[in-house]
Amino acid sequence: LLTLAALRRVSSWSIDMHLNGAWKTPDVYVESLFGRRVGLHGFGNISQHLARLLKPFGVPMATYSPSVPDDVLESFGVTRVDTLEALFSENNVIIELAAYKPENVGLVSEELLRMIPDGGTFVNIGRGAVVDEDALLRIAKEGRLQVALDVYGIEPLPVDSGFRGLPNVTLLPHLGGPTIDRRQDAGAHGVDNIEKYLKGE
Repeated sequence: LLTLAALRRVSSWSIDMHLNGAWKTPDVYVESLFGRRVGLHGFGNISQHLARLLKPFGVPMATYSPSVPDDVLESFGVTRVDTLEALFSENNVIIELAAYKPENVGLVSEELLRMIPDGGTFVNIGRGAVVDEDALLRIAKEGRLQVALDVYGIEPLPVDSGFRGLPNVTLLPHLGGPTIDRRQDAGAHGVDNIEKYLKGE
């Protein structure tokens, strides 16, 4: 949802249409997901589900996730890259899903973010703390990237956050988890995990 919204500039257009009577003009530039190269930072369970959702778009997918076996990546049609630098510089869309652990705090630096090609998209649906948010804000203000965020270093996102109001930034208030109508899925998953644990699985 966030990736598509960022590529189509949904947030900016929605606000502009509501408040300013805007309408598209011949010079309006939006993008499709088709034809993009997608880099997934981390390839755990959520990334694996996301890879299935991305498949119909026919996008080449790459990941930096050293601990995931080659056969798992092959089963999803995902290419391994050996460095974060390669992941960020060789893909138009970066989707941040690295695990939240001490060694990953602030891992996504300004240097890495600046490697995303001009006109690219950075989406964080993992954890805010993995990204240097001050650096991301500086880059977002330059307008050369689309940014879409569902997670933040401080939640709720402060009212005076610099991310608020930027036309190239799509914001959601950490809605990526279960919705009210599907919370029973999360409960069932939790019970299933407990049962497996008790069985030594």
